[in-house]
Amino acid sequence: MLAQRIVDVVRTQQRSEPLDGIATRLGEENSFRSQEPPGRAAGVSNPADLDRQRYTSAFARAFDAALQQVAAGDRLRLCCYYVQQLTLAEIRRLMGEPEATVSRRLSRTRKRIREEVERDLRDRHRLTPAEIQLCYEYVSDDASFDVSQVLAP
Repeated sequence: MLAQRIVDVVRTQQRSEPLDGIATRLGEENSFRSQEPPGRAAGVSNPADLDRQRYTSAFARAFDAALQQVAAGDRLRLCCYYVQQLTLAEIRRLMGEPEATVSRRLSRTRKRIREEVERDLRDRHRLTPAEIQLCYEYVSDDASFDVSQVLAP
């Protein structure tokens, strides 16, 4: 699942270096990428890069809109699990519900978010199923897409 892959990337980076180190490193990578390759005219963009940017920004807007529709309790579970990295048992104690219920509700919430994102991309952004798949691929490869910032209260 895309959300899980994104969170795994964020978790890996958070455990290995402080967040300001990631921002610095990403800034360096972005400045390197922004330089025009030799032989390319200044101001001419690669069409594939424009598509990537369009798809990732459309996905980010759809994802944010889907998260805004999530109920407060479900949003808290998501935040505990993905941002705070609590286990299901820890969330169970916090929420006062059985561990199986926490797991089911997390799963149901992820499914609803995915459905809403895909509906938004299809209806509002007029993307085809193949383009929606590209959105997921581009975002999963994009280390700057940070789910924890969207989930943070």
